[in-house]
Amino acid sequence: MRITKLLFVAVIILSSCKKETKTQYDVTFSPSELDYGSMELGQSKTETITVTNNDGSSGTYVGILEVMDTPGYTIEGENNISLDKGASQEVKLTFKPTALQTYQGRFTVIDESRELDFFYEMPIKGTGVGPVRFSTNETILSFGLVRDDSPKTMDLAIHNSPTSGFPLNITISKTTGDFFIADNQTDYIIDIGGSLTLKVTYSPVSLVSNGSLEFTHNSSVNSSPTTIYLKGVMDKTDDIISSISSGWTKFETGNYSGGMDDFQNVMTFVTISSLYDSLHSKVLVGRGWSYAFMRNYNEGYDDLLKVYNDYAGHTTSQAMFDIYAGLAIIGNLSGFYSDVITYASALLTGDADYVFSHKTTIDHKDIRMTRVQAYYNIGDFVKAAGDMDVLDSANAPHSSDPTTLLSAIQALSGSL
Repeated sequence: MRITKLLFVAVIILSSCKKETKTQYDVTFSPSELDYGSMELGQSKTETITVTNNDGSSGTYVGILEVMDTPGYTIEGENNISLDKGASQEVKLTFKPTALQTYQGRFTVIDESRELDFFYEMPIKGTGVGPVRFSTNETILSFGLVRDDSPKTMDLAIHNSPTSGFPLNITISKTTGDFFIADNQTDYIIDIGGSLTLKVTYSPVSLVSNGSLEFTHNSSVNSSPTTIYLKGVMDKTDDIISSISSGWTKFETGNYSGGMDDFQNVMTFVTISSLYDSLHSKVLVGRGWSYAFMRNYNEGYDDLLKVYNDYAGHTTSQAMFDIYAGLAIIGNLSGFYSDVITYASALLTGDADYVFSHKTTIDHKDIRMTRVQAYYNIGDFVKAAGDMDVLDSANAPHSSDPTTLLSAIQALSGSL
């Protein structure tokens, strides 16, 4: 009986001990929280989380991994986890935003029976933002005419949009041509909504410089590298004007060949850029008249005609009268009678008392005579006679009979 009682007590004691033995786990995460920061829409970032079943646990922990309270996160691989006591396992968690918002939630693990007593969590956070967008005030910096002893600086403004998700990082990768950035810096950071002004300087070495400035950046929507084109022309205005003046001085003294050389010598300068168009027209007029007096009629006519066709908008009224006069005189000698009538009429309408300033022996009377001869050569004897009445009013009216009219024209031509 006594033995039976002892056995009963032992059973009770053993039963009590079993009830007091309790399952427990100590599961932790490293890091203890995770912030992905700002992430551009469509981009992704993967972080590693270490899940540990610590030595204080009662045994193997078998659980289920899950992201709660937010979309945008993906657990790479299996969602099930099994950790022996004291063991760890790395889990890859990827954040990929699809909207402009903050994705705040929890990375969790719960045991396979989904006992809330064995549920563990860590905070996770990330923000979806737009790409970096920027603009520049210019895509081409045109410096115009710049003297080689007086460099010119222009501003290139780069603006990071207020809608950008990040600061704009740029690196100057290349600058070509006769251009440089004043501060010699290569790397810049522009805050969201901020601007940067680069000072670009042109110091002419060659007559024309077509260069570029290139920079790389962290924008996924702007082209990279971004290229800003740079253009400049060495200012030779003083040299050109000096040669034009010298050319006309020689022309006026009868040195037509020397004058032509002066005009020709600066042709290299005036043809390199449209910035010289007005000076180009002056050089062509001077060379054209020089050719004419050297009896190189084709070359002279071509020079004056080029100004008439291409540079009329860059030529003064007086210069246009000189062009009309030259075209009328050379055209008459070359047999371009219809054109002679056009140019002579334009001159006589614009300046009835015209005198060629560089050779005063040529005036409106000579121009009217070219028109008389042109009318006669195309058979318009009435209009030829009408111009003769103006030139030789003492013998007006002149006959339109071809033979009689020709005699009068020849007689008057010798006296002009």
